[in-house]
Formats: sequence, C-alpha cells, structure tokens
Amino acid sequence: MQGNDDEIEEKRHTTRRTFLGTLSAAGVFGLSQTTASATGNPRSAAPPQGDTDVPSLEPTNVERVSELSDRLLEFSFENPLVDPPLETANVRVLLPEGYDETDKTYPTIYLLHGGGNSAASWSDPDLSPGEIGPGPVQNYVDEDVVVVMPDGGEGGWYTDWYNGGDFGAPMWETFHIHQLVPWAEDRFRLRSERGSRVVAGLSMGSVGALQYAARYPDVFAGVYAFSGGPFPIEQLQSDAEDGELGSALANAYGDPFEQETRVRGLNPNDLTENYRNLRLYMAVGKGEGRSGPAAEIEAVVYENFLTFVENLDETGIDYTFDVFPEGVHDWPYWQKYLKRVLPDIMDVFASAPVDPSGFTHKTILRDFDIWGWQIDREDRNRQTAEFLTLEDVTSDGLTITGRGKTVVTTPGDYESGQKYRLNHDGGSATVRPRVVRADEDGCLTFAVHLGPAAEPGNDVANQPESATISIEPFERGRSNSCN
Repeated sequence: MQGNDDEIEEKRHTTRRTFLGTLSAAGVFGLSQTTASATGNPRSAAPPQGDTDVPSLEPTNVERVSELSDRLLEFSFENPLVDPPLETANVRVLLPEGYDETDKTYPTIYLLHGGGNSAASWSDPDLSPGEIGPGPVQNYVDEDVVVVMPDGGEGGWYTDWYNGGDFGAPMWETFHIHQLVPWAEDRFRLRSERGSRVVAGLSMGSVGALQYAARYPDVFAGVYAFSGGPFPIEQLQSDAEDGELGSALANAYGDPFEQETRVRGLNPNDLTENYRNLRLYMAVGKGEGRSGPAAEIEAVVYENFLTFVENLDETGIDYTFDVFPEGVHDWPYWQKYLKRVLPDIMDVFASAPVDPSGFTHKTILRDFDIWGWQIDREDRNRQTAEFLTLEDVTSDGLTITGRGKTVVTTPGDYESGQKYRLNHDGGSATVRPRVVRADEDGCLTFAVHLGPAAEPGNDVANQPESATISIEPFERGRSNSCN
C-alpha cells in the first residue's frame, strides 16, 4: 500500500511540473489553442500594501471608446496602477438589450479572463472556438444584466504585486475593486448594493474571482469559479523548492516561505470562513479519456479544487461543485459553465439581502471596511503581512485577534450621544477608551491594543493575541473611573 501511495504522490508531483511548464509556455494559465488579443462600497483608501493613494478613474483617463456592437463597448484607460505591464488597460462592457431605451438600473457580473488572455477574450469569437460551448458572451447573455470584463494581465493573478518587496505596478486588485467597481457604477446605470454584484472567472480568473470574493465578501453576493482551483500553500512551497514556481507567481504573491503569511492571506484555502454569506459555485473537468495539455492542466485543477472543497467542508460553508469527467481546460467548457449558471446568478440578484450579523472575517488587509465595520491598523509595515480576524461580530460586541494597534469604528447601530461601556476579556490586550460616546451617526470608535506589531521580516502568523469585547449602554451611577 505504501508503495502505491508513493507512486501516486510521485505521479502528482510530475504532473505539477508538467502543469507549471505548460503554464509558462501557454501564458501562465490560459491554455486554449488560441492567441490572446484582457454593502458593498469598496474603500479606495485601503489597498493591501499600505499607504498608496488610489486615484479614481475619470473620463480624462479614457484614451479611447470603441463601440464594437450595439451592446458591446470597449474602454481603454491610461492607468499607472497597471502600467507596466500595460500601456493602456482595456475594459469591455456588455449591455442588455434596450439599455438606451429605458431608465432601468441593472445588476453586474464582473467576468475575469484567464492567463495569456485579455479583456477581449470572453467576447471575441476568435478566442472562443468549439462545438460544446455557446460561443462569446454576447451570443447568449441576454438577461437584464451588465457584464464588465476587465484586463487582468496575461499573468497578473488578480492581486497587487509584491514585486520582491518593492510593491507598485501592477496593482490588479486595487484597479478592479477600488477603481473599476466605482467607475462602472458611476458610468452606467448599475445597482450599487452588494446583492447586485457577482464575480466570475475562468482559470487564472477563477482563482482571482475566489480571491476577490474572500477578501471582499460585502462587495460581491456570489462567486462563480470555472477551472481554477486555488493552489494549496504546500504545492506552492514544493514548487518553489524545485525551482518550478515561476517568476509571475513569486512576484505576484511573494515567496511562499519568506512571505508565507502574505501568500496565505491571498489564498482562498486560508480564508474559507469569509465565504459564509456568499453564493459559491465551482465547475471543473477531470480530463478523463482525453490527452494533451488541456486535459493535463484540468486534471491538476480538479485536484486543487478537491483540496479547497475539503477546507470548505471543514469550515461548514455551503457551495455547489459541478464536475464534468470529460471536461478539459478550454473555451467550450468555460462557455458551457457560464451559460449553465446564468439562472443561478439571476436568482442571486433577486434574493433578499443577507443578514451578516455574527460574521467572521480573516484578512491581511491593513485598513478595510467589512459589513459597515471600519478597521484601521495603525502599526503598518509594508514588508510584513499579519492576519487580523474578527469573529462573532454583532452590535453587542466582537472578538478581534491579531497583533498591534487596531482602531475600530462600528456601523451606526447606536444611539447618537449615548455613552457605551466596552468590557473585554483578553489577557494582556487593552481597549481604549473603556467608555465611548456614539457620534452623530451612531458610530463608536475605539482602539484595541493586541501587543506589539511584527518586526520587519518576521512572520507572526502563529503568535496572535485576542480580545473579546462586549458593548453595552453605560449605566449612570456605576463607577466611570475607566473613562
């Protein structure tokens, strides 16, 4: 039995090497027998690496607008966040029939492409050959929905790149979440509530969609991932040891040993609790009875999905996982998957808003909003990533786990002008002030000190401190010496 296990593991390892070699040859993750031609109000002041200002996309950024059909538009932006590698970033937008003849507002699908592809890929007939799938999106997406298809770089991995600690361009996550979503909702008649946005993608874009949904679960109500299971951290580390990781992944995420916390903070496998209030759908083939790179890649993607699904099961997250035994890593199947889920996407848009009360959220973002809770981590160190976890968050209190000083501003759930007492249980952690008055918007602001932040270069993922904080009206007559 042991010999069989060793043989299986060696086969998996060999397949991974074939997989990563194919990624390099095929433009990272896009394979295909084609050539590439690209509450929900995201905080623009909170890119994950720290203090970078995020300019908004304005009409003056638009270098060119092309009307490709009566429904399909292409915008080309000058944008230093992704230049390099792109001199201009393209975004294709598919409008519903009769958009110009009504004043209706519409929900949005943010549709991400795979490696080696571009914003054009989902809608370009030349990049969508095959007899199984229905073809480019304009051929079959006729629901009352707007589809936004942005450039994500041939090997951008839908994150703000670490670049060996230099950060800077490309900043795909900041471009898509903090620029593109606000721009699209300003430029078109789009509903701006969280329940009217979903994110979907194929291959590399599938990984990106899962990343965005996990890191911004109050921005998107659903995520649809096709043929792109997230890499297990152990696989990335093994490939790094063997020199098979590739420069794009290393630059995008960081070294999986030296920057393990940063890599985990971008990895859906480590963020499964964040999916609890989302509609989560995954589709993948197994390449059974098929040969060639498309089958080999899909077989490995399937294995990666199995690891992810195991982690979702351990966390108790609901999901739908469709497996197509004959499916391979190519356009006809991705088209088939998207067409298959359109009714489910429209059901998400028609559903009542979720109640996130009691939510848990884990992140390495420095400053962020989540379900109306504003978090500002004052001890910032661009070189060192640290997790922060919020648990059981309600208007009665929360548990916060991490390091350093964190300033918390609550939603406006409290009576303006009323004082509230903050009690906590958490070892050496401190909360200041202990009595706080709700501002004119009904918000409370207080600081939680969870010990010193990490020193530069230190990974403190396994050394957090916790504080459980209760919030209750301040009762007159009780001692207020802690105020």
